[in-house]
Amino acid sequence: MFSGIVENLVYNDISPDIIEHDIDIDADQWTYDGRDVFRGSQDNRYTDVRAYWLYDDDLQRIGLVEYDVKDNANFNVLWFYDNQYATLFQNPDWKPTGTTIWSRMSPEAYQDCLSNDFKNVFDMAINSGILLITPTTFINRSYIYECTKCKKKSLSKFNCSDLDYEVDFFKYSILFIDDDFIIYETSTSEPPVASVQVEKVLSPV
Repeated sequence: MFSGIVENLVYNDISPDIIEHDIDIDADQWTYDGRDVFRGSQDNRYTDVRAYWLYDDDLQRIGLVEYDVKDNANFNVLWFYDNQYATLFQNPDWKPTGTTIWSRMSPEAYQDCLSNDFKNVFDMAINSGILLITPTTFINRSYIYECTKCKKKSLSKFNCSDLDYEVDFFKYSILFIDDDFIIYETSTSEPPVASVQVEKVLSPV
């Protein structure tokens, strides 16, 4: 989940299990966005915000509230949804399509993946004009490397004669996928939040 207060902060601990520091505490009941919840103690892993996990009556984690460390009136509530992308972008319109990337790749690209035992699928997709994005892409900054001579591209550095960063990533067909290569899409025609976050994690520093 992207923080609404601190830029580039991503909350990636989204298990429904109660977090360790909230076990056996006397949690207070709060109301956020019209929902009655139990609020845990402050999560000290986050120092740029005051973050508290939210629980339902069964003590299942269902979200988080974050407060500006300098302004208690500035707070933001983030909820868990039924899939990673809906939770990540805080938009329940994100849904799995039921199709995989193999339906979008060229027969030649699929054959290359098959011949390589489906290793380096992300690099093969890039070289066929498709940029594959997963939720973990947003945890750490990523780069697209390209050799300006042989035109080979990769998400990791490789030995080549003239290596450079690939910047114009929107020339690719961007697919948001999960670990099973299932494609996720939103019903809105343009996912602006997704586009902005892709630009942040793929642009060179």
